[in-house]
Amino acid sequence: MQRILFAYLIFSCNQITAVYGSNEKCNDSVTKYDESSCKLYWKCTVEKLLRPYSYVQRAFFSKLQPKDLGHTPLWLRISKKRLYCVLHPNISHQRRSLRLKPYRALHYINRINGILKGSSAFIPDGTEWWSHQSDWVKVPEGEDVPPVFSISGANGYADLPGIPFMSFTDKLAERENKAFQSYDQQFDSEFSFKEVWNKKKNIVYFHGGLTDCARAGKYHNGDVRYCGRAKIILEKVRSKSILLSGISTNSRFRDVGLREQCDECFQPRLGGFDFVRELVSHKYLLNFPGAGNWSRRMALLLRSGGIVFQPEIAGYQFFELNLKPGIHFIPFNIDMGSFGAGNLISRVEWAEERAEVARRIAFRSGTFGKYCLKDDSINYFVEVLLQEYSKLLVGSILEFSKVDLSSCIAGPKTKSIARLCQDTIQKCWK
Repeated sequence: MQRILFAYLIFSCNQITAVYGSNEKCNDSVTKYDESSCKLYWKCTVEKLLRPYSYVQRAFFSKLQPKDLGHTPLWLRISKKRLYCVLHPNISHQRRSLRLKPYRALHYINRINGILKGSSAFIPDGTEWWSHQSDWVKVPEGEDVPPVFSISGANGYADLPGIPFMSFTDKLAERENKAFQSYDQQFDSEFSFKEVWNKKKNIVYFHGGLTDCARAGKYHNGDVRYCGRAKIILEKVRSKSILLSGISTNSRFRDVGLREQCDECFQPRLGGFDFVRELVSHKYLLNFPGAGNWSRRMALLLRSGGIVFQPEIAGYQFFELNLKPGIHFIPFNIDMGSFGAGNLISRVEWAEERAEVARRIAFRSGTFGKYCLKDDSINYFVEVLLQEYSKLLVGSILEFSKVDLSSCIAGPKTKSIARLCQDTIQKCWK
């Protein structure tokens, strides 16, 4: 089976194109991403996201209940290049059942307002959608359910990871962007990247909190085998594996509800510059889902110039939907419920034995992170998504009260996006 999987990865690396229901070819084997190839990637992503929908009935928007979304729900609508939230008739009655984090929504709203006010692209009047800010998918697919724009998506759910939230625009992201500036030149050419690649450490790196251990505590009595991050970090200590020597956590096992204790697993939290320095100095970078079925760190790992090793998980963010195994990252089976690191070590050894293939994957994903995950490129994706999504809307616009959110946009003197028009956004839930 391992040989078959390895052959599949090699085969994937050599694939040239994939066609997603249009005349445009979504090139999986871009050697180096740039503005043009990023735009093509986003167009293919939009087509794939919206493929399940032949139409979206406006009447469904009032049938969807805010309490079913639970976390910071917003019914948004664009009219004459202005953004509004629509007041659902039951919103005031259901407010107490909602978990509200306006600061997340304000980053989201700021991005849309920036696109509406600063772009020549036209988003039609009446474009509207529901959104929520939960880390988890919330809405099972159904005939009367419209797509719900969210942080992540998963098969069988109407959650559509369409517009990124605060992780690309908050203060932490600003510090990370500054930290990456001095390393971005490694992607100027394959030659310059090869020089940097040869100096990177040949060990797996991970450092972060045990944010995925809640289910182990809730459903498995704190059994470490049911927390992916913890069980692999513990395996590093038990096995003394050189390949796993760069793995650690800034959480205490007992503090997150695990029965196991591991003092050797702990290292102090790293700040933005220190963390980025560690990322760019390692060839093999480990990603895990976090509090939801996705991980904020994935975007950082793609920018770092290492190979990302990711467990086979069901969830995905907006930029991950069209990432391909063997082309942008290497998948592995975490073997949840058992001790050990699953087949992670054998997958890393596979990369060790195929240095040229590994370097090409790392260079490709690094240029994707550098060029496709910058703000202007993400905004292009949002524009295309809203333009194509608007074509699916059918039926009459439902006339409910609205709150004008067009003033919720960061200016040159704005200190914090999270503090934009806090009184205004609260009106969306009254």
